Amino acid sequence: MSSQNLDLNLVALFEQAEAESFASLFAESGTKPGGIEVARIGGVIARVDRSTRGSQNHVSPFGVGQPATPEGLDQVLAFYRQRGVEKVSIPVSPAAQPPQLQAWLEERGLRLRRNVARLYRRPDSPPVADTNMRTIEARPGDVDQVAQLLASGFGSSLERLTIVADCIGKPGWHVFQALDGDEAAGIGLLFVWQNIGWLGYAATSPLHRRRGAQSALIASRIKAAAEMGCDWLTSESLADSPENPVSSYHNMLRNGFELMYVRPEYATEAMLD
Repeated sequence: MSSQNLDLNLVALFEQAEAESFASLFAESGTKPGGIEVARIGGVIARVDRSTRGSQNHVSPFGVGQPATPEGLDQVLAFYRQRGVEKVSIPVSPAAQPPQLQAWLEERGLRLRRNVARLYRRPDSPPVADTNMRTIEARPGDVDQVAQLLASGFGSSLERLTIVADCIGKPGWHVFQALDGDEAAGIGLLFVWQNIGWLGYAATSPLHRRRGAQSALIASRIKAAAEMGCDWLTSESLADSPENPVSSYHNMLRNGFELMYVRPEYATEAMLD
């Protein structure tokens, strides 16, 4: 979809759904090992990640819903400084206002970190995955297994991903597992907010990759979202290019998603290192 034809109201809904998914996911986890502090500052959701990596220090949806101001931006950055956090990222969506927002970020030393692709589709006509794997929805008793699989798939902290797996059974959350026989092979999460279904945290065990687990999980989440009355589905991936192909991006395209826009993400100098 060209920038001239973008439905900015729909863009705003997608941006808010993404932000609300993380706010719900990490709510009240800040005091736990691997936890993330979540704060609402004006119209934005700020996440504070005190781990060494600091990848979840993120502010969104900035300038969406209510226009950003220099004073509001300074307030957000001060919020992180007060917590001793130097790594902060702020995406700028096409719906962000006013147009001067990028200039304000650059004036404060933030620079382009990466570009993120926004993907979307209607939930009708779910694809049929070409795989022998089947999918089931996880239950609260599956938290440890889901966390282990996420940690294996992402090569990341079990403490952090146990917090992610704790979303099983929370309002709005649906966690699907792909099974190879009786063995858990892949995971995909669906968060439903208003009439939007957000797809995220897709991971496959290294032993089961390239066998259709994620296609099966995408199809199951599309079907579930349709049954729950969602009008739209959305997800994000790193922006794809011929020089740096992104497998998750192409997997979404194969399953009926389309590129809506590419969103620049700005970050402080410490996060760029």
